[in-house]
Amino acid sequence: MRAYEGGENILVKWLTVDEAAAFLNTNPIAFRARLRRCARRARDGGVEANFDGIRAKKLGASWRVAFSSQWTTEPIGKNPRGQ
Repeated sequence: MRAYEGGENILVKWLTVDEAAAFLNTNPIAFRARLRRCARRARDGGVEANFDGIRAKKLGASWRVAFSSQWTTEPIGKNPRGQ
């Protein structure tokens, strides 16, 4: 999935809740609960959660999580050709 951040075209790497919780060094159950508390209905009808530079989308019964560049030294999955 592509996203624009700071005028740059970046590829966003979506992680599972378990992968994201491991990256944050937190319990996956607690992280999933935080996603549920922050969840809002999106304009397209889906469910999304946004907090502290973390963006998550609910796909069926599972969540996919992406981190903004503030969590990494460089944007995750940056496309080197800028496409």
